[in-house]
Amino acid sequence: MKIPKSVWIILIWALILGGFLFYQQKRLTGGHDIWVKPQPVDPRDMFRGDYVIFTYDFSRYHGINDSQPGREVYAILSNQNKQYFELSYFSHEKPADINTIFLKGKALEELIDGADITYNIESYFVPEGEGKAYENYIGSDLLVKIHINPDGEATLIKTNFDELKKRREK
Repeated sequence: MKIPKSVWIILIWALILGGFLFYQQKRLTGGHDIWVKPQPVDPRDMFRGDYVIFTYDFSRYHGINDSQPGREVYAILSNQNKQYFELSYFSHEKPADINTIFLKGKALEELIDGADITYNIESYFVPEGEGKAYENYIGSDLLVKIHINPDGEATLIKTNFDELKKRREK
């Protein structure tokens, strides 16, 4: 019995979708959930709606210069103030200690002091009309919760914006 072409097409698409879902679930399995302090900027995009672009203390490189754009960089984080994690130092090598909290980033340009590093946790979409409200919390207690898998890949989970808003309304 010959299987129709349409069945093969559906099967291939189901495998692609299943692979994508498996990859996303793998990123969220294992690892750590931590809070980091962002520095929000640019709250509105006419085509995509309200969103916030975050930068972090580990978004700008400082360390040993390297002339390879696109190089992986590891931001080693520590919890010095017990409320959120901050950058301790940058490394070109993945930490060997499994208890080390680190993010794997990519240099967008030549690695010199001040070079931008991306971790794919820089954009956060917010409900319509709330983008400007985030600006009120710049430099205050706004925190971002991220999940870091064992490979150092991060996923932005949520912010504490709602709690801050409730606290301010009281």
